[in-house]
Amino acid sequence: MMKRLQRCLVAPAALCSLSGTASAETVADFQFESAGNTLGWTASNTVDHFAADGGMLVGTAGMPVSAANNDPFLFLPNKAAPFTRAADARWDALTFRVRETDPAGKVIETFNFNGLLVIVNHGLRSATTIDANKAADAPLFTSVASGDGFYTVTVDLEPFNAMKPNGGVNNLRIDPIGSLPGDASPASGSTFEVDFITVTDTAPAPEPGAVSLLSLGALALMKRRCTA
Repeated sequence: MMKRLQRCLVAPAALCSLSGTASAETVADFQFESAGNTLGWTASNTVDHFAADGGMLVGTAGMPVSAANNDPFLFLPNKAAPFTRAADARWDALTFRVRETDPAGKVIETFNFNGLLVIVNHGLRSATTIDANKAADAPLFTSVASGDGFYTVTVDLEPFNAMKPNGGVNNLRIDPIGSLPGDASPASGSTFEVDFITVTDTAPAPEPGAVSLLSLGALALMKRRCTA
C-alpha cells in the first residue's frame, strides 16, 4: 500500500519534468588547464605578457599610443572551423569568468561593464557586436560575483540569432575587462585573468500540443500504476 501511495505522489513531479522549457547545450568550452596552451585564443590592442598560466588566460593592459588604443581584447580566429548548432536550436550565451587587478596589484571588487563587448564573426560582413555601453545591449550583459574577486559574465547571444540565424560562430572577440572606476579605459598595467569561456545554444521548447500529449500519456500510466 505504501509503495502504491509513493508512486501516486510522484506523478506531479513527473509531469513537471514535461514542461516546455528549453535546455542549454555547450557548443564550445575553453578550460585553460595546460600551461602555454591558449587553445587558439590570441590577444590584441596593447596586451602584454599574454599567456595560459595557472589554469587561466592572463594578460596585462600595455602602455597605449593613445587612450583610444588602450582597449585590450581576446580573439579566436576560427573562421576555418566555426562553432555550429543544431538546425532547430538557437544561440544562447557566451559566458566567461574574469578577475581584474589594478596596476597596484589590488583586485577590483566592483565589476564595471564600461568598455565590455563581444563581437561574433569579427572582421566579417556578418559581424554582430553586442556592446555593454549601448542602451539596447546593456540588458544582455549580466555578472555574478563568483569568489576570489572573480565575476562570471554572461552575454546573451540573441542579437546574433536575429542577424544570422543559421550561421556558425566565427572569429570571436571578447573585451574581457572594462575601465577602472572613473576611467575611460583600462589603466595601463591592469591585469586580467580569464578562468574559462563557453558558448551555448538552446534547443527549442517542445510544442504545446506535444507536451499535452506527453502529459496525458503520463497521467494514464500513473493511473494504471496507482490502481494496480
